[in-house]
Amino acid sequence: APPEGDYGAGISKAVSESWTWEDRMELGEFYINRMANMYSHNNWGANNAVVFSRALRGIDTVFTSRNTNLYGVLDNDDFFDYWGGLSMALEYVNGQAPKMYVLDYSNRNDPDSITLEQYINRELTTRYFNPGWIQGMMNEGYSGARYMSKKFISNLLGWQMTRPGSIQNWMWDKVVDIYLKDIYNMGVTSFLKSGNNAYSMISLTGTLLTAAFEGYWTTDQATLQLVANTWAQMIIDHGVACCDCSCGNLAMMKWATTHVNADLLAHLNSMLYEATQQAQFAPGQTPQSNPTGSTSTASQSSVSQSSSQSQDSGSSGSSSAGVEESESATTPGEEGEGKAYEVSQQSSSSGTSESGLPIAAIVGVIALVCLVGLGYFRGSFKGK
Repeated sequence: APPEGDYGAGISKAVSESWTWEDRMELGEFYINRMANMYSHNNWGANNAVVFSRALRGIDTVFTSRNTNLYGVLDNDDFFDYWGGLSMALEYVNGQAPKMYVLDYSNRNDPDSITLEQYINRELTTRYFNPGWIQGMMNEGYSGARYMSKKFISNLLGWQMTRPGSIQNWMWDKVVDIYLKDIYNMGVTSFLKSGNNAYSMISLTGTLLTAAFEGYWTTDQATLQLVANTWAQMIIDHGVACCDCSCGNLAMMKWATTHVNADLLAHLNSMLYEATQQAQFAPGQTPQSNPTGSTSTASQSSVSQSSSQSQDSGSSGSSSAGVEESESATTPGEEGEGKAYEVSQQSSSSGTSESGLPIAAIVGVIALVCLVGLGYFRGSFKGK
């Protein structure tokens, strides 16, 4: 289980900050260290990754369960956080991912055991690709829009990263067809572009771009341009969203600009520069041509850094996990496209010394020393 007094396996947070790690198996190792806390009469919360790894050795099948239709495996990040994480931990220990089954007894008169992949397929068909479900979410306004992006789409990427075989390329294609091309003619694209729903559209398109950038989703150039231009237009019209895909994952964002139309690019870069203060988005910068099939080469930042800030895995939005880069550190693009950089507020004050102390503070200290010295000499003079 997680450490005493803490919650969550930390995998959902690490997935949302994919630029802080380079190889999936880093997450498998992280899961083992994070969840290797024993709770028994004699060992309450004692951490022993060796014992946990030994317990996982040789296991090739995992059973989990669902006893209700209220929640599936895609609408809550707990599922890939714990079970997707466990799948990676077993893959890390044994060299291959285990078979995974869902014991479905939501209908107690007809219980069933099906593969996770079948369960995901069924959930996609009956919910997220179902016009009836989509219309129901649209009737709920901003809350429905959030469910489409920060629940379904984000968690789809979570399973994609933790258990790649569970998500197939056509599923991402279908997301584009329904939510960006509105093949059902329901007005869902317009719904996601309207008002505050636009931030859900930024998250949805940004997640699609992340899937393509990381190499999990393969599509044609026209589709990438549709996704990137929609993402760009929403940011231009409404500002960045509080998600990694518009102000956190800088390598992906820079890559995405290579697919944005020229007439949007300058304005988009201006918005991204305002949000991130990163030189790569500064006015006058032009994106390099995009290499075919490029994938993320994220920095070797420790995943445990991300875990130490892990919150309730059901929360939305992205939290800063990496170490802030100093001014002398390598800037994006100098030594690798995927190096991790965090967004931080920069002080606009220019009156600072090299040590970082304001000049006014230094003058104040000098004045204080002078006053103390004057008082000392005046006291000495009176004593005589």
